[in-house]
Amino acid sequence: MSNETTSVMRPAQLSTTEVVSNLQKLQKLSSLWNIKNEQLCAEFEFPSFEHTADFVNIVICLAKKQNHHPQVIFGYRQCHVCYTTHSAGGLTMLDFSAATDLSTAIIKAVK
Repeated sequence: MSNETTSVMRPAQLSTTEVVSNLQKLQKLSSLWNIKNEQLCAEFEFPSFEHTADFVNIVICLAKKQNHHPQVIFGYRQCHVCYTTHSAGGLTMLDFSAATDLSTAIIKAVK
């Protein structure tokens, strides 16, 4: 039996400069994204509960595909989504990539 440990690559936490730069790029796609409590967050509003539920299902599908799960809080006509990488202790490129994918999926859905 081997005593070797398996090392798992975890994404590196971004510097403040990198966070600001990536946020500016993301906001060109969707101005809803901001940094709150060291998390990448957006609040989405919808015309009905059914539309909100459809959106939450999109978030779930993307999270499963990315293996990166945001905090999601939703109500009748709104959904609050926040990304952070707990294993890195803050924001990583994984968070910005996930937010970009979500924003792109929404843009495609409304066209």
